[in-house]
Amino acid sequence: MKSVVSKLVLASALLLGANSSFAERFKINMHNKHLKGENVIKLKQLIKSQHPGARLADQRINIVEVKAKSRGGNGKVKLLVNGFAQDSDTIDGRQYDFNDGHRSTFSKSILVSTSSERGAWNLKLKGNIKLRNIIVTTSSVRPAPRPRPIPSGPFFVSAGSKKVDKFIVDTDRFYVHANNIEAIKISAKRANLEIESVKVHFDNGRVLTIRDFAGYLRKGSSLTHNFRTRHGANIDQVEVNATSTNLIGSRGEVVLELGKDKF
Repeated sequence: MKSVVSKLVLASALLLGANSSFAERFKINMHNKHLKGENVIKLKQLIKSQHPGARLADQRINIVEVKAKSRGGNGKVKLLVNGFAQDSDTIDGRQYDFNDGHRSTFSKSILVSTSSERGAWNLKLKGNIKLRNIIVTTSSVRPAPRPRPIPSGPFFVSAGSKKVDKFIVDTDRFYVHANNIEAIKISAKRANLEIESVKVHFDNGRVLTIRDFAGYLRKGSSLTHNFRTRHGANIDQVEVNATSTNLIGSRGEVVLELGKDKF
């Protein structure tokens, strides 16, 4: 007979290894049912009776918690799956409070099953016993669904960098002539930049001003814009209007990168 600690460790391992998306916990109220001699409790029937929506066909039983007491402290309980014994325990109890219905007079027995057998789930009890409740924890025997792959972002390659003037707005043009571009990224290098505007010139003559790019861009940081088109965008050039904000030291640089699945 396993110790309570070892059973708890085994039970935790079973639940961690189980398909937790389909785990269930069913409480069966036994209303202090009084049993004498040898008795069999049919767990599946009781679960379906007290939990009408329960679906047990694809579930395996992992843990059974039996809240009970025996008159002499020597009652026995055994868990069987498809007729095969899985675990057993002694039901504690005292003669002087056997007829006391308070919950504190009941003890808990933990029974663990590692079987994935289909079939009946039964408790076999022996002795002069009162049952308060039974809690059954199950898990799915179906394999867990495969997680959906996380779509990878576009692969970025450099389209060059240009130095940015101090004090006055500098217009830098990147002539890229690239098709099927999914995103563009600009970064500040060597110094902080103040971005006035970024305009994307497409091959059909349309010009897009990326308003989210306007503002202060710290050295080493970047901004990304994704084109919400099915096959990406065909770009002729990208125009960046910016100033280098540092008063002392070298001018900052603006770096342009183009993103797509494959180049």
